[in-house]
This record gives sequence, C-alpha cells and structure tokens, in this order.
Amino acid sequence: MSDLFGKLKNTVDKGAKIITTKSSSLFDENKLKLEINSLKKKKNDLLIEIGTKVYEANPLNFAIDQLADELTEVNRIDNEIALLEKEIEHIKWEAEEKMNNLDK
Repeated sequence: MSDLFGKLKNTVDKGAKIITTKSSSLFDENKLKLEINSLKKKKNDLLIEIGTKVYEANPLNFAIDQLADELTEVNRIDNEIALLEKEIEHIKWEAEEKMNNLDK
C-alpha cells in the first residue's frame, strides 16, 4: 500500500515540476515577445518618420545623411529583436532540457 502512495507521490511531484517548468518558460517567453512587439512598433514608427522625411524633402537638397540617426536606430532595434528572439529560443531549449531530465 505504501508503494502505491509512493508512486502516486512521485507522479504528483513530477506533474508539479512539469507545470512549474512550462509556466515559468511561457511567462519568460511572453515577456520577451511583448518587448519584441514594442520594438517592432517603435521600428515601424521610425520607418514612417523616415518615409515622411523623404517624401517631404526637397529633392535638390536631400542627402541620405539627414536620416543617419533614424537609420542607425532602426538597425539597433533590428539587432535587439534578433537577440531577444535568440533568448526565446534559449528559454525553450532550457525548458525542453528540464523536461527531458524529469524523465530520468
């Protein structure tokens, strides 16, 4: 009888660990996805600003250097998004590793 309770306890413990691992990784992933969405909106706003400046510019006096700050910021945002996406992949990998180790 105690063996049955021991197995039941192990199953419940394993289930709790699975739930904890999955919920923690999902929370972290969603937090990073929110950051990515915020950065994408900021990038989109910058691209609209760049387009507006180009459209309104005098073609005789326009130089791409006038957009250097905005273009640098767009590149910085792209790099930050790429880093956050790699971090999401790492979180998924870590969670998968933890799940695999529970089976051992």
